Parts: sequence; structure tokens; C-alpha cells
Amino acid sequence: MDLSNVFVQVFLFFLIISMITKIGLDVVNFFYRKARLGMIPEILKDHIDKDQLIKIDNYSNDKMIYETVTRFVETLFLLLLLLTGFYPWLLKTLSVYSLNPYILCFLFFAAGSVVDTLISIPFSLYFDFVIENKYGFNTMTLKLWLADFIKGIVLSIILGVIVLIPVIFTLTTFKKMWWLIIWAIMIGFSLLIQIVYPVFIAPLFNKFKPISDDTLKNAVEAVLTKSNYKSDGVFEMDASKRSGHSNAYFTGIGKTKKIVLFDTLIALATPEEIAAVLAHEIGHYKKKHIIKGMILSSIMSLIGLYCAYLFTGSDYIYKGFGFTDIIPSQSLYIGLFLISIVSGPVLFFTKPVFAALSRKNEFEADEYSKEITGNPEALRDALIKLNVKNLSNLYPAPAYVNFYYSHPPLLERIEKLMNKEALAK
Repeated sequence: MDLSNVFVQVFLFFLIISMITKIGLDVVNFFYRKARLGMIPEILKDHIDKDQLIKIDNYSNDKMIYETVTRFVETLFLLLLLLTGFYPWLLKTLSVYSLNPYILCFLFFAAGSVVDTLISIPFSLYFDFVIENKYGFNTMTLKLWLADFIKGIVLSIILGVIVLIPVIFTLTTFKKMWWLIIWAIMIGFSLLIQIVYPVFIAPLFNKFKPISDDTLKNAVEAVLTKSNYKSDGVFEMDASKRSGHSNAYFTGIGKTKKIVLFDTLIALATPEEIAAVLAHEIGHYKKKHIIKGMILSSIMSLIGLYCAYLFTGSDYIYKGFGFTDIIPSQSLYIGLFLISIVSGPVLFFTKPVFAALSRKNEFEADEYSKEITGNPEALRDALIKLNVKNLSNLYPAPAYVNFYYSHPPLLERIEKLMNKEALAK
């Protein structure tokens, strides 16, 4: 790695600044939460006690330490690979066996993924079987973890091949317009995943069944009718075989769209509360949040690919990271790989913008649920139960929220939902 290269300097500058920012945010969040330890808001006094608040604080601390160590090791390992010239050596070694761009590209990314996966395995195991076990969340056996791991690897290989074949064909055939064609491929693949995921991928990991409880079914059907929402159905997912965490989500597009309720949520909340959560999920669809998100993501991808096109045309970025023998026009996939490395730390600083948009969408979906059900108390109670059950931090620092939170903090959410006076009661 050439430290005099501008691309390398930009990468290292933003990498260091982003690491300092992440550590700073963690420290601010830690002390902000500590200063409020033992303070139970009036609206939560029937749902939480000081022991539970301490448990939430301990869980937040353990996750913070885990994330900090994981981040440090992964960053250190990436720098080690870059400084030792691992990636240029890997490409040169693989080139001995094949110069076919399809085979070479797949082997390069596959080998890189193997290295990343080997690093991530111990951290994943520690989080699931130590931290999550400690707080009573993990219900997964090692056998199930291994089965999920193998399925994930096979799925990644299949999807990787599906994506890489048209991408390599485009890079080797269309020297000037590849960035636009690859953008179209990405859009098409994203839409394909939206259709395929609920039908073929999700069932590989979980079982889904239509909700069977008559009271819950009636409450759900009332919300669907009032919302004039049509989907492939509302399903219960066996999330409890892996975790005690509770949630609900919206998936698919067109005729494949479904609303999925974790069985842990069904066990936790009343039919009215679940109906309010369901109305919230429908609110994202009715307010066009999903479409808007896809459009925004598409625009950002187009800009990113055009920038990649501008920067990968010369050998400057390649030489900076040790690829001294590369002809750019013949190895554009290496250029895209290097751009992804450089852009990672840079794009970290765009997080507050997208997090703010996401929180705005959550507020709008909450308001939609309130309008449809006419029962804001049901959504409020469901949110409280979910946050307490999931041991979510009740007092995140505002700066931390601005960077990381895609959902508003619980108290702020209740304030918007019930109005300010409700928190004072």
C-alpha cells in the first residue's frame, strides 16, 4: 500500500476519523445512560423496575464492548491485509490457475469472503452463545447455528454467481457505459430478491403459518379491511427457535408481499396491541416509505457507480493499493472492490441523514396506526412491551441516536404518539 497515494490517504483519513467518531459516540452514549440509571419514567413504572433497568444497562454495556472489540479487530485485520499486499498477492496467485475473467473474479471474491467469514465466526458465536445466553435471549442450538451458517454460505454462492456473471460480462463488454448497465442490473436484482425472498429464501430458515387465534385473526382482519390493504397474508414465524427477541416486519412486493409476526410477539402482546403494530407496518406501505427508500437507494447507487467509473479508468487507485501490474480496462472488478474499501469509511458520515429519514418514516407509520385503529394506547403499550422485552436502551444519547437509530427512542416515540402531557401523567 502506497501511503503517498491520494486514494490511500483519503481512505486512512476517513478510517481514523470514523473510528474516533464511533468511539466518541459510544463514550457519550455510555455516560448519558449512566447518568440516568435508576430513573424510571412515570409512564413505564408499571412495566419496569430498577432491577430491569440495571439489566438493560448491563446488556447495553456488554453489546457496546462486543461491538467495539469486533470493530477494532476487523479494522486492524483489514489494514493488515492491505499493508501486507494480501489482495494483490491473491489475484496474482489465482491468475496462475485461470485468466478467465469470470472464474478469476469469482475466485477472488470467494477467497476474500472466506477470510472475512473466518474472522467473523468467533465473534458471531460469542454474541449468540455468551451475550445472548447471559440475558436469556438465545434459544438456538449449536446444530441450528451451524445449519444456518451452511445455508447462508450456499445461498451466498448461488446469489454471488447470479450477480457476478452479468456484472463481469458488462465490465468486459461495455467499456464506457458499464456503470449504467450495472446499475440497471442491481435494480433488477433488488426487485428479484423482493419477490424471491418471502417465497423461497425465508422458508429455508423459518416456518411460516397463517395466524390461528380467532381473536387475533379478527383484530388483524379489521385492520386490513380498514386499511384496504391486500397481501399474500399475515403470518406467524417461529422466531422463538432462535431468539427470545420480538418483532414484526413487512416483506415482498406485488402478490408476494406479506406481513410477518414473530411468535414471540404474539405471546407477548394482546390482539389489540398486535393489530396496532400491524397497522404501523401497513403504514409504511401506505405512506410509500418502501418505494421512496428504493428510489433513494437507486439514486445513491447510480451516483456511486458513476464515481467508480470516473476513478477506475486510470491505474492510480490500483497502484495505491499494490496492484501495480493491472490493466484497468481488463480488471475493473478490482477497481470496484477498491472503491468499496475507500468509500466505506467515507459513507459512514452520511448515516445521520438516512437515520433521520428512517425515524421520520417511523413517526409517520405510528401516526397511521393511530388513525386506523383509533387506539394509540394499544400501540404505545406494544412499543413499551417490545422495548422492555428486547432490553432496548431507554436513554440513548441524542448524538448516538442521530448517527445510529433508524427508529426513534421509546420515550420520544410515545411523546409523539400520545402528546407531551401523556408522559407527565
